[in-house]
Amino acid sequence: MTEQDIKSVITEKLNQGISKSILYNEFKDKIKEESLRKFLASRPTYELKLKFKKSHLILSIIWGFFILLELFGILDLIIFFDIKYFISLILSIYITINIWKFDGRFFLPGIIWFVFTILNSFSELNNIYTYDSDYGIILIISFIYSLILIIGIYLMYIIRKNVFSYYNWFQPILNQEDKIQFE
Repeated sequence: MTEQDIKSVITEKLNQGISKSILYNEFKDKIKEESLRKFLASRPTYELKLKFKKSHLILSIIWGFFILLELFGILDLIIFFDIKYFISLILSIYITINIWKFDGRFFLPGIIWFVFTILNSFSELNNIYTYDSDYGIILIISFIYSLILIIGIYLMYIIRKNVFSYYNWFQPILNQEDKIQFE
């Protein structure tokens, strides 16, 4: 069995409600220990997944809305290729897919991505002439868009704090042997 096959089996068993410690003991000899610990740490337990199912659904809808708005700009990308926009689109899709999978490693990058998106939307608003007849409408749309992204940031923070609390925000936690502690 390859490492990818083992991860698929582990995901399936986690969805069936099998404990992470049982899975760890079952697969610790079949896959590298650090890789197994990282994988198990990035997936929620069955109970936590059920508890935060509605929050994750709302968060997934917000990310879907975000990607939909990003894809509206694809025509500009076809006409005038911009490497910055292309990379932004690829990263947005990658983060979205992993948040839809409920992967704990991508909640912090998602929060950072939304913060930069909010800042970018207001910087783009400054480029519009204030006496333009559409300025009021664009301002309202920008505020609604930013509010939706702020709700997404809040949900990602709450889910990360309650489901993936053993992840340190920026530095890994070390155990007594100075190895990374994943749980």
